[in-house]
Amino acid sequence: MKKTIILFLLISTSVFSQKVITLKSGETLNVKDCRLERKKVSYTTQDGKGNSISKKKVKSLKDLGLKNDEFEFNQLGLTPYVVKKIEDKTAGQLYNLTLKWIKETQRKPHKAIKVKIEGEKIRFKGTEKRGFCLNRFKNLCPEARYVIDISFKDGRYKFEPVSIYYHTQPSQYMMGGDTYIYLGEEARGTYYKRNGFIEREFKDLPMSVENLFNFLNNNLEQYVKSSKVELNGEKNDGSDW
Repeated sequence: MKKTIILFLLISTSVFSQKVITLKSGETLNVKDCRLERKKVSYTTQDGKGNSISKKKVKSLKDLGLKNDEFEFNQLGLTPYVVKKIEDKTAGQLYNLTLKWIKETQRKPHKAIKVKIEGEKIRFKGTEKRGFCLNRFKNLCPEARYVIDISFKDGRYKFEPVSIYYHTQPSQYMMGGDTYIYLGEEARGTYYKRNGFIEREFKDLPMSVENLFNFLNNNLEQYVKSSKVELNGEKNDGSDW
């Protein structure tokens, strides 16, 4: 019997936590809050003072309310990838265990797996019912459809979302079809206002995307860590991440 992954999205209108602004120079700023505007990043210091810095000097924004190995969605888009350490497994073992995980959790695993490079990489697609709830349309929570790359090295794997989108049927309110979520810097101009605050109609989107990918990644991590099966397959390349 196939295992079914059930994802409960925790929706919140506000997130109160510290932020870290990392500059291209290597310097980091620990602030109470920050927002990305058109040409600058405005922030509030720990002592409550307002300040700003040119957007060109900023490398990344990080929410300290999230773990270092979890995805975050903000004005700069989604964290590109997360690396999980599984120190007692080789690249080949992680590859084979991940194949087993996909086969046990996806509804049609033979169609879900799109690319396989033995011992190195898997690309697969999946779906999540009620993956998004769109604020502009009440009671509309379409199915999320996603594509993910997972790469392997001895003692760790890299979980890298490629795309995510949802499909809606035509109605009197919308044309219908596939709508892709921007995961890069395009998110800033699409889901956020010029002052850095999120558009009201997309206020639940960042947490929905974070929860989806963090749930899948943590589920895979638990699966491979709990497995004691010794599997073969040692292929690896010389690149690093």
